[in-house]
Amino acid sequence: MYRIPVINQSTLFEDINRNALVQGKLEILDPVSNNPLTIWSYTDDEYTVMTNPVILDIEGRVPQTVFCDRIVYVRVYAFKGYDEHNHPIYEFVRDFYAGENENSESREYVVGIEALKDLDPAVNSSVNVLGYFNAYDCPMRQYVWDSACTQDADNGYIIASDVSATGRWILVFSGEYLPSSYYGVYPEHIANINALLSYIEYVGTTLTKTAPGVWFVPGNYNVTTNLQTTKRVLLDAGTTFACNYFYCGNLKVVGEPQSAICDFDFYDHEQEAHSSWFRTVFGFLTSGAKKFILDAKDNFTNKTLQGSVTLEQKIIEGQNRLPITYSGNGKINFSKCEFIANNIFNATDKVTFSYTAIEDKWWIDPTEIDFYGTVSARSTSLNKLLLANFENVTAYVNAIGADGQDVLDLAGRQTANLTLPNSVVEVRNAIVYNNTSIPANGRAITLKNCDFASATITANTLSVHNCKIRFAMEPSVDAAWIYDSNISAEYNWTSKGNQYIFENCNVSVNFKRVTDNTSSEGVLSFTKCVLENNIIESKTLQMENNICNGCVIRVYPYKENDQYKMYCWFIGNIFNSGTPIEFTKVDLINGAYQDEVYEVIVSWTITGNHFIGNDEGLRCRYWHHRTGSNYKKTFIKINGYGENAVIYKGNTGNCPSESASGISADNQSNNDWYWVELGNDQFQSLFKRVLSAKRLMPNLMNSGGIAYNGWMEPVDNSKRCIKWRWQDSDTVNIVRNPRIYPWSHLNDQIENGDLFLYGMSLFGKVTQASPGRVETLEFL
Repeated sequence: MYRIPVINQSTLFEDINRNALVQGKLEILDPVSNNPLTIWSYTDDEYTVMTNPVILDIEGRVPQTVFCDRIVYVRVYAFKGYDEHNHPIYEFVRDFYAGENENSESREYVVGIEALKDLDPAVNSSVNVLGYFNAYDCPMRQYVWDSACTQDADNGYIIASDVSATGRWILVFSGEYLPSSYYGVYPEHIANINALLSYIEYVGTTLTKTAPGVWFVPGNYNVTTNLQTTKRVLLDAGTTFACNYFYCGNLKVVGEPQSAICDFDFYDHEQEAHSSWFRTVFGFLTSGAKKFILDAKDNFTNKTLQGSVTLEQKIIEGQNRLPITYSGNGKINFSKCEFIANNIFNATDKVTFSYTAIEDKWWIDPTEIDFYGTVSARSTSLNKLLLANFENVTAYVNAIGADGQDVLDLAGRQTANLTLPNSVVEVRNAIVYNNTSIPANGRAITLKNCDFASATITANTLSVHNCKIRFAMEPSVDAAWIYDSNISAEYNWTSKGNQYIFENCNVSVNFKRVTDNTSSEGVLSFTKCVLENNIIESKTLQMENNICNGCVIRVYPYKENDQYKMYCWFIGNIFNSGTPIEFTKVDLINGAYQDEVYEVIVSWTITGNHFIGNDEGLRCRYWHHRTGSNYKKTFIKINGYGENAVIYKGNTGNCPSESASGISADNQSNNDWYWVELGNDQFQSLFKRVLSAKRLMPNLMNSGGIAYNGWMEPVDNSKRCIKWRWQDSDTVNIVRNPRIYPWSHLNDQIENGDLFLYGMSLFGKVTQASPGRVETLEFL
């Protein structure tokens, strides 16, 4: 058997960067079937079968010269390491043909195409040709004579003879990629490049199929006109073209280009395009590829995008941003695209989406995504904005806002800060561990299952359900309904116009809403709440079934139709406080005493409460003021003649007795029988008043310290009526009422324990009496 050397031991195999292919491999294949061939080494006059493929040594050479019995198709691979199963990984580098056909009628070969043209086909029906213009610019390949062929010569696959007027030399080649040198095309010779790119599909009278692809010998092709071919194209990474565009069917590039190759336009719509291949950003985006791979290597010489580009049903893959500079109407429209990518956009990228499930991992910094401006991802364009696709909550919130959605559901996700978009009116399942800002002026806001560490809220109305919120400042709302929540505040809530309704809440907020005695305020209502150490100063306070621990509660009057009024609603609460609930007023406003606030009409419902923590439970000031022209006027209107509406019953613990029927306050003096100084305000027990015949009246601040004596004596001999004389004038009749409380003794004299009626509504009993004189009465 005739064997010829096809790979010489001295041949060095290198990659595109001229690095030896250490431990690479060669596949020696049949040119027609691409099946592995039997190959031999030759030692000591003996052929020995070699393993196919052949593994290169540490210098990138075959260990021995390789022989075969025919022309061979050789594929060259670089060694890239091992996989997880310790199997070697190889990467294709290039392919070529070697050897000669043993069926040639002549074992001679000629050098160059011109020599082939001069060869007499009558003598040589098959010949090997080495080189194209010289012996070194093209590998050896085989031509056969087809005497009946009339196809046009193209100086590659089809060569016309200078000897015979008829017939053609036909190239024998069955590989996938035809080397460009077979057409005499390489960087120094580009004249025949169009013939290379347009050779016909079948050659010769036998209609031998030509190679589906072309492989360009590496180098720089200084071709200025655009190139076009429907064939596949194989390039080494170091190959470049000077023309603007290369139109081709399919492109493969071996290695990583260190500079731009060209801008390509692909007929094959399944093509994969790498950004490192292209000269311009626009060329890359308009290449017509199916898959766009964004390489780390930036080889663009023009990065400006001036017009709008649409990519539809494409695959975008990469971990790097395209270095685009947007100008004019420059933007990228993605429609129905698949993204296998991270960090491919930044805040400057102008992109729109349609039919896309948006993911924020596509951006380098998701917090910088401008969904209102440079990025359009609206659901009206059939995009999907799914929380699961957003790693950054802020980006999702911005996307929802720009989309105009009115409900924001974070499904329990946490975020450092939250600013509510203008479109959103309801927030669900949000956890914000720094600052929450809800600037929703004029809108009704609903919060459900939220946890805000520090919230600032402006809205028309606020509805809160099952939330934990600490307010950085009082919410600016007309009304708030808060249910099943834990509410606290960093500062006092002072707005008197806001209406607050709390139900089943834990509340730790100071409500210091009172600054005067005239203005009205919104309702402040607590139902089934727990209040801890709160200060509550209000004019319209409603409390039902709450637990109040350590709270300071003060109720103040307001003015309605020129009448001062006071309101409260206390039902079924537990008040555990060191201080009683106080009914009072503001004495000083801007340094002026509020002398005109007196005889306040009250509407109080106080039922079923339990008072602990202090001895009084409830207390109310008696005098409205201790100086001024109205010093005799009581704070609460004592004889309201039905104007006062008081329901007081069912209360337990340390609180006034339920037997009291009416409204009063204590004017009992201090231990030396003088009122305390004006600056030391003192409130006394509600529903209980002790009159003493001692020095009873206040030491008036504007009367020069004059004290007044008062005493009590019978009005008639039967002592059925007594009067309190005040400096021999201004008597106040205290009348025994036998219709309600009949006397229990026979002498019909006023004695200790006797009950009496004062005015129309207030009952009391005598606690100190002597014959003919009554010294002390106690109002119940």
